[in-house]
Amino acid sequence: MSGGWHRQFTVHSSQPFTLTFWCTLTQAANYEPDERSMGLISIDGKLFSPSRSRVLPRLSGDGNGGSPQTTGWTQVTIEVGRLSPGSHTVAIGAYNNKKTFKDETTEMLIDDVLITQQRIGHGDKRLPAWVFRTFDRSGE
Repeated sequence: MSGGWHRQFTVHSSQPFTLTFWCTLTQAANYEPDERSMGLISIDGKLFSPSRSRVLPRLSGDGNGGSPQTTGWTQVTIEVGRLSPGSHTVAIGAYNNKKTFKDETTEMLIDDVLITQQRIGHGDKRLPAWVFRTFDRSGE
C-alpha cells in the first residue's frame, strides 16, 4: 500500500532543477522483518532517488512485540536535471510492501519542499523556483 502528497508546478525555461525537503518515516510496532516501509519521490510519474551516497528513508520491522521505529527528521536532496517548459507534478510519499495486522501502520511526514532552478548565466547559482510548506516541524 502507498500514499503521498503531490503538487503541480510550472516550468518556464528548461534549466537544471533540484528538489530538497525534510521528512520523517515512522513504522508502528509489530512489523515483521520482511515487512518494509520506504519513502518514494516522483516527478511526472518517474521515480527519483538521492545520490548513491544517500537513500530515501526506509525501515524494516523488528518482529512482533517490537517497538515503533522512526528515522527522525532527515533532509533529502535530489538532482532532478532538466525539465521541459510546462506543467509538472511532484509526488512525495511512502510505500509499505505488506502488513499482517491491522495495527501495523506507516507514516511519513514531509516539510519545506523546495524546488530550485539553476539559472545559467546568473553566477551559476540556484534560485528558489517554488516552496511548498507542508508540515510545521518547528514544534519539536
